[in-house]
Amino acid sequence: MKTINIFLLAVVAFVASLTPMIAQTELSNSGGDIPIGTFKAGLVIGLNAAQVDGDDLAGYNKLGIMGGGVVSYRVSDIWMPSVGIFFSQKGSRSDILSNPNGFPETHYQLNYIEVPLMLNYIDGGIRISGGFSYGRLLNLDIVVNDVDETSEREAYYRNNDFSGVLGFGYFINKHWGFDLRWATSLVSIVDTNVGNVINERQVNKYISFRAIYQF
Repeated sequence: MKTINIFLLAVVAFVASLTPMIAQTELSNSGGDIPIGTFKAGLVIGLNAAQVDGDDLAGYNKLGIMGGGVVSYRVSDIWMPSVGIFFSQKGSRSDILSNPNGFPETHYQLNYIEVPLMLNYIDGGIRISGGFSYGRLLNLDIVVNDVDETSEREAYYRNNDFSGVLGFGYFINKHWGFDLRWATSLVSIVDTNVGNVINERQVNKYISFRAIYQF
């Protein structure tokens, strides 16, 4: 509940900070066109399929929610930078499909506030994106072979996560769009010098399926 409250407060504060820019925004007259020199703000909600390289689990089996707000600015005919703030659940889990009973379970749930800075190429409704994202770890939950090891392992996990992000999306009209993003940590999310429980670097990876409403 504490995590959800932090997320809601962050989204409300972010959207409130965009109000002056939204008020000055020139509305598009047709399709997904955005005039040069125009700010656009939007809300994003989606689903992450995640894994952690280095945790001895394979596959994007960990599902998590993501959502927040984004603001972009059209600087030319083809380029539109954007910045966002999102709550994003990452991590990994064992593949329960390979074990009909679902036991023993291993899962890593890592909850972050993320701030992605993206450069978006625009061609009509098509958007191709690339950029970087800063993530701040809020909390985590770790179960290994049905044993809660959160307290034993949490000291290893760094508070900061730096990721590279690629994306492809399409806006069906001036308000609604959908995109697919892939992201990977650029540095290890754990400090292996803390002790001898985790002795291999770990890297967050996720594929995000998102719906976007643009004001």
